[in-house]
Amino acid sequence: MASGSDRPTPYSTATAGGMRPDELDRFLARPILARLATSLRDRPRVLPMWFEWDGRDVWMETSPTFPNARILRAN
Repeated sequence: MASGSDRPTPYSTATAGGMRPDELDRFLARPILARLATSLRDRPRVLPMWFEWDGRDVWMETSPTFPNARILRAN
């Protein structure tokens, strides 16, 4: 957690370093694909997905009938 806040820190705090908030915003504002990783019957599934970064949260959209939506609801 960020000091003095109940929100998680929006970037890595690993000892190897991470992106500053302005770097993260620039990176996530680019038209790149995210990869959503799930597991079904102990088999990994990695799906490319478009996303929207609103400056605080990452939003992804899928159909409720797609397997990844069912898998995420089940977990």
